[in-house]
Amino acid sequence: MYYSFNHQHYTYLARGIYIEQLQNWMNIFPKAQFLILLSEDLFSHPQETMNKVFQFLELAAYLSEEYLP
Repeated sequence: MYYSFNHQHYTYLARGIYIEQLQNWMNIFPKAQFLILLSEDLFSHPQETMNKVFQFLELAAYLSEEYLP
């Protein structure tokens, strides 16, 4: 197997651009099966963001004390 130090360590910018990766997945699965959230929202409003996840997954809302200030 070929290994390139430069590729492994200097392509982080390209790997951080998710649109190309998502487009590949969206060619296979319906877009309705994706929930795309911002990590900033999770960090600043964890309970509300997790409620979006639970709703998307059709699960009951869950209140976690870990999210409370």
